[in-house]
Amino acid sequence: MDSLIQENISLKAEIARLNSSISAKDADGLDLALQIRFKAHELATMTKTIAMQRALLASQDQEKDTLKAWLESASCQSACHEGSYNKLRAAMARRVQADGERIAKLETEVGDWQDTWMEERCQYEDLLEGLGVW
Repeated sequence: MDSLIQENISLKAEIARLNSSISAKDADGLDLALQIRFKAHELATMTKTIAMQRALLASQDQEKDTLKAWLESASCQSACHEGSYNKLRAAMARRVQADGERIAKLETEVGDWQDTWMEERCQYEDLLEGLGVW
């Protein structure tokens, strides 16, 4: 994730550099504008990827803390109430399964989104190559 953040910063610098090099009389202004648009698209995509990965990590950390608290509670209850402990274990198992399904769904959404982004990136690259920019 650190490499994504570093690349995000690099893209911001690249966009700023390209923006500063455009002039009204520049014959390559269109080429530069397309490059800036492509870099801005990459930056937006990278930012969204980072945000989704952070959300996924936060969700996983929260689930670990919740399960740990439940396990501690279950240990106390098992000493006093075996029946309550078994009910709690069953509830925990259902919760873990539901959380696993939710995490799997998030991972699928991130994968689908990344596939879409790669397709769009290829289209932009093809467009830039067709215009002789790349």
